[in-house]
Amino acid sequence: MLDDYDAFTQSNYTYFIPPQALNKDLTVIKVNILPKDNVPCSPIPRAYEIRKKKKKGVKIDFSSGLFGTFGAKKFLDQTYRFEDLPGDSTLQVVQNKNKNSLYPGIGALMHIYIRNGSDFQPSLCFGISTRELDKVNYHLGGSFIMGTAQRVILSGGLTLGKANLIADQYEVGQVIKKSGAPENVPTANYTRLGWFFSFTYNLASK
Repeated sequence: MLDDYDAFTQSNYTYFIPPQALNKDLTVIKVNILPKDNVPCSPIPRAYEIRKKKKKGVKIDFSSGLFGTFGAKKFLDQTYRFEDLPGDSTLQVVQNKNKNSLYPGIGALMHIYIRNGSDFQPSLCFGISTRELDKVNYHLGGSFIMGTAQRVILSGGLTLGKANLIADQYEVGQVIKKSGAPENVPTANYTRLGWFFSFTYNLASK
């Protein structure tokens, strides 16, 4: 009987496996303990799961989703019109009221960060979005990544985009003669700085 008890040592019940490389943000190791055949007692199978999150190291992820861009008046597209002045010989350039304060769009971001091993990860980000096929916005800012395998990401920062504004040869309030006036007030696209926020999703994180 004493010899049987002496057999219960740590070395007899320890199993060694080679070190496992943690290449993913979350590594799951499953351990199943099954009894041998024809044992005299009533063994109970056991199953364990070890979840290990990787820390340190630079990581790059990508996400896509919904964007919103906004900014000062010069960041937003503007429209203009000619308005008749008394005398029927001159026109004045008038800016129409812009009712848009936010432009929605879709886009994608690249996130660069150092793993901290938690479900809440800050990162730098940059990317692009569009609200029209001929207008692309470029973004640079920060992100807050939530989750491990499937991630929801909130981002915000600076955006560089094109705004449709009055052409250089005209200005709001300018008075011109009807005889030389174009049919519509000329406009052009200009590069302007604004702001963005986004709600994106990262499905293929590893």
